[in-house]
Amino acid sequence: MKKTFKTGALLVFLASCCYGIMPIFTKTSLSLLDNKNESVIAYAMLFACIMTLVVSLVRKKSVKNLLESLKVSKKQLLHLALFGGVCMLLTMLLLSYSYNYIPVGTSIVIHFTYPILVSIASTVFFKEKMSVAKIIAIVLAFIGIILESGIKALSGDGNEILGVLLALASAFTYASYFIASKHSAYKDVESTTATVYITAFASLVGFVLALISGRFIFINSFNALFVLIGQGFTGYVLAALLLLNGIKILGSSNASIINTLEPVIATIAGVVMYGDNVPIIKIIGCVLIVSASVILVLSSRKSE
Repeated sequence: MKKTFKTGALLVFLASCCYGIMPIFTKTSLSLLDNKNESVIAYAMLFACIMTLVVSLVRKKSVKNLLESLKVSKKQLLHLALFGGVCMLLTMLLLSYSYNYIPVGTSIVIHFTYPILVSIASTVFFKEKMSVAKIIAIVLAFIGIILESGIKALSGDGNEILGVLLALASAFTYASYFIASKHSAYKDVESTTATVYITAFASLVGFVLALISGRFIFINSFNALFVLIGQGFTGYVLAALLLLNGIKILGSSNASIINTLEPVIATIAGVVMYGDNVPIIKIIGCVLIVSASVILVLSSRKSE
């Protein structure tokens, strides 16, 4: 039993590491492709879609079975495009733009307020009960955002304020994506099938935006190709597989608690790779936001 738990915990921890180092891939891709965010995200999603199809083909053991598994209704396809693809694309774009103004660790920590937003939305739109634990989590997250953002930034640095707002906006779009996965028409679609469509639509819309805005760029070097494939594989294939297998062993609640290590890992990665400055006030903010997420998970587990 202990060995099984350790295996599940290790899988989720490795998934958190993959998600935590994603900003490094993104920033590297941006530097190699002239900071064309739309093109970078579109390419990463395209490679993720292709690799997910390959994984699905291996699992299904034949092209016929793969094609059969990809069948969805028109309503499911529409929801996969709008709530899946568009929300995922916007999340990645907003996050990538926030890296221009604030440290990557700060961006990810602020982005990680999405469970709080999910909780608020579930109460408002789906009439879920607002418990004392949820209220405490919301207050902690709000204080954490202020501390993580930096008092100096909130007092007048326009660039830092913009970075914070972009990271917060990414939390809103990801919360929408998360809620849709529970309540939309594609909630019962197999996870790998949903991932194929979501990454495909995200890539398609990303390329359209890049072309319309004049920010399309061809992959111009082997290094860029390698990093983009790594970005797609690490963030959208490997991390997802590790997390899903970890959830099977631990259950979603335990896995969610361990997955709160993601912003911590992202912060450490930012310090190691880019020399990001992390003053004590931001560390306290990070702890408060992570604590808020843990409280939410524990509260949800008690109510089940």
